[in-house]
Amino acid sequence: MADDVLLEQYAHKLHELFQISSGAMRFKVKGQTAKFWLVAKEEPYTELYQITIGPVSKIKNMQSNENKTVHVHHIINDEHFTDFWVSYYNYKVRFGLVGRDAPVLELDCSDKVSYHNQIGYIKFNSPSTRFSNITWLVEVPPVLYTSPPIVRKRINGGELHWTRMDTRLPHDALIGGFENEPTYIARSRHNGSLCPGRYVPSKRAAFIPWGFHEHQKQNFEILCGFNAEWVHTKEDDIPQNAFIAGYSEVRREPLYIGRAMHLGHLLTGKVHTLYKSCYLPFDGNEIAVTSYEILVLPEVQRHNL
Repeated sequence: MADDVLLEQYAHKLHELFQISSGAMRFKVKGQTAKFWLVAKEEPYTELYQITIGPVSKIKNMQSNENKTVHVHHIINDEHFTDFWVSYYNYKVRFGLVGRDAPVLELDCSDKVSYHNQIGYIKFNSPSTRFSNITWLVEVPPVLYTSPPIVRKRINGGELHWTRMDTRLPHDALIGGFENEPTYIARSRHNGSLCPGRYVPSKRAAFIPWGFHEHQKQNFEILCGFNAEWVHTKEDDIPQNAFIAGYSEVRREPLYIGRAMHLGHLLTGKVHTLYKSCYLPFDGNEIAVTSYEILVLPEVQRHNL
């Protein structure tokens, strides 16, 4: 399990960049109005999006000045931490409250941001600024970058691990996709296989693809941690450091975790190399795609179940 990092510990630093590679992040904040930025993954680490949390919440594209605004009363307060999530995929930025089905804000900037300005980091406004009443609690930051100069600080923990789902979602569950709410990576046994799929919080169930159909599960595990990233691939081109998440019912062939867009949703499912496809559970069906993202470990190593 990852360490909690209270950003007051780093109040003297003005250039904190937390690396995020999974396409999403959860964090907590208390105060009245807070801001954070999604930052380009390459130098000079340009601030691409600014997100404001408060009575007037806003996502702003820093390159084009396009923005979306919404009035949300009591979204944060001075007394208690509120749990939020932010995601970015295919140049669509979403921001919302953990536990709510729909995002608070969403901004599509596919025509405004160049391919080379992909998001790689998140920066929170420093407690030493005029937002001094703001306190951030970052639950799963893999690396803290401080610039200039660039110095890396490793945070203990973060290795991927499976946790049996009970009544509450583990706080370090890895966000895998979105369907008007964050969805998570799940796996469950089915007909002799250990099959990865997705968990939808609003439905309180996991869904796995098998035999041309989507199967709902109440007994399943959730993937937790953050020490992983998504890479594009296709068919049976499996990276050496792909994370093994399960096995098939025939000869216990390894199954991997893949994700892809379908009807505007970012879905997670299983990658089966025998059929050169990623299979996504959705709306009762098993959707096959040949171009997808696959979850890999950051270092070349194999994960043994």
